[in-house]
Amino acid sequence: MLDRRTRILDAALAIVGEGGTRALTHRGIDRRLNLPDGSTSNYFRTRMALLENAATRLLEVDQATLTDIHSGFDTLDDEALARGIAEFTVRLCRPGRITRTRARFALTLVHPARMESTHEQWLKLGIDNLREHGHPNPEAATRALLAYSDGVMLQAIVDSRGEGVELDRDELAATVLALIRGV
Repeated sequence: MLDRRTRILDAALAIVGEGGTRALTHRGIDRRLNLPDGSTSNYFRTRMALLENAATRLLEVDQATLTDIHSGFDTLDDEALARGIAEFTVRLCRPGRITRTRARFALTLVHPARMESTHEQWLKLGIDNLREHGHPNPEAATRALLAYSDGVMLQAIVDSRGEGVELDRDELAATVLALIRGV
């Protein structure tokens, strides 16, 4: 079972994903989790602290997802990297997970400066991985991969009316591989 602080942050992400950042209130989280009034504010005094910590929680969950995906690979060549990125995108667009993806976009639009550090971490991870594999232009390729995966996730939100969808993993992996290889 998750601790109360983590449950509060997950509830915050769910509320933001369902109704945007303006829907997020301490009282709304307390009610959603059936906590006594004031419980959320004991952990996060301000709305901004709640939003900032929710963004950090989002990164933690994403990193855990990546770790889970990459633990299944013996080697991380171009094809494995493409399959990993495709799997990550598929998981984030599924029903039940899409709300967190919607929260990511909402937080990025309303608090771009806060989400910049998350984006920079993704950028560094991609550049480091591609550089390690001898890619001739790891920064440009990473930016293209991030733009593609973000676009796929946004399109999944639109196509499914925010409910989530099962994406074609093989199709995504083929496109990602083409981006990695510069085809």
